[in-house]
Amino acid sequence: MGHQALQAQRQGVQVTGHNISNVNNPAYARQRLVQQASSINLLQGAQGMGVDVSGIAQLRSGFLDSQVVTETGRMGAFEAAQEFLEFTQTELGRFFENNSVASSDSASGGGGLAGDLDGLFNAFHEVSLNPSSLSNRRSAVNAAERLAEKLNTTDERLKSIKSSLGLGLENDVESANKLLGEIAELNIRISRAENNGAGTANDLRDTRQGKLEELGAIAGVTTVDQTDGMIGVRIGGEDMVVRGQVADSLETYADAGGELRVRTAQSQSVIDAPGGRIQGALAARDEVITPLTESLDELAATLVSKVNEIHAGGYTLDGTTGRALFNGSGASDIAINPELLDDPSLFQAAGAPGEAGNNAVVLQLAQLQDAELTELNGQTFNQRLNEVVTAFGEEVDGINLGLEDQQKLVSMLKNQRDSVSGVSLDEEVTSMVKFQKAYEASAKFMGVIDEMLQTVLSLKR
Repeated sequence: MGHQALQAQRQGVQVTGHNISNVNNPAYARQRLVQQASSINLLQGAQGMGVDVSGIAQLRSGFLDSQVVTETGRMGAFEAAQEFLEFTQTELGRFFENNSVASSDSASGGGGLAGDLDGLFNAFHEVSLNPSSLSNRRSAVNAAERLAEKLNTTDERLKSIKSSLGLGLENDVESANKLLGEIAELNIRISRAENNGAGTANDLRDTRQGKLEELGAIAGVTTVDQTDGMIGVRIGGEDMVVRGQVADSLETYADAGGELRVRTAQSQSVIDAPGGRIQGALAARDEVITPLTESLDELAATLVSKVNEIHAGGYTLDGTTGRALFNGSGASDIAINPELLDDPSLFQAAGAPGEAGNNAVVLQLAQLQDAELTELNGQTFNQRLNEVVTAFGEEVDGINLGLEDQQKLVSMLKNQRDSVSGVSLDEEVTSMVKFQKAYEASAKFMGVIDEMLQTVLSLKR
């Protein structure tokens, strides 16, 4: 009895020390020594025989663990979206300086797209005041060139951001596949440990839970309890881990439009699971960055069409006509007609040949600034640009608020889980003292028994 008691209290101190050692391990769930009374049946009835250690229990809530995995995945989606959208906001801040998106470098100059749009129409207005002025014509050509270059650069930046997003997807897919392999391996190790009669593999289960939460932050996952302590892992409804094997893995591929997406390697199923960095990055690209790119392209295409339509009908100082002011068809390739760059006198401002002071055409160009165009949903160029950029800013704000709420929810769930599974140093120190005193008492008990035996032996002397 005394020996069993000593062993039980010693093991209790060991478990307590293990808990204290892992106080800063976020994946660890505290453990508790499970003891029960030992007895033996005699003729006189059941006789107490001290204490037995029946196991080491892990204090976990399966429901809270599942909720943490799910909500961590949703938080990962918000984090990925915020990362890319805030990077986009910073990159494009100075290009949208006069609109609702701004960045730390916006004060460095440039005036933003809105400023360059105003600059172009103001330059047209100056030409209309003095159509024969070659310097005014040169200013108009230069203003058109600045606007074209800024649209080119903005489009290039957006495409670069989408490319970096694609690289992030590939890194996330690689990390997810590695975690799937680690979870399958942990399934095997847990099953072997527990089926060998060594009790519950608590520490291995902690490690597996941590891997699940890492995976959930990358790709929204669901788990299925299987036999022998194993779990199954699904992503987007597809089985990824079945018992001790990786049933499928993730891969990136280019869709018909050339956009990078994610699917399962074996079943070729497109992954569209809620939650995780992968879903957040795809949503940021498809629902925010791509529409922004398309809207700016629409704006540039309308500018090219409307300006060229009017300019082509005007006349130069030498009476020639038919030239376009802009080349290209959108934000990526809009450019000033090189003929006008070389010779600003070819700017077609007049409404009739041979009339240097005629401003009929350039006046129409200047009036485009306030024209409400059907191609722009009945808005002016600046109104449409402001709407596009404001919508982008609102998306960023919405993501930031959503992430803030999700972080609070995950923090609340983890606090609830910590109340069940977390290590309390105060509680562990109390347990350690309790086991220490019990050990001392058990040792004293054995000393008393030894003295009693010595007394019995001394009777024969």
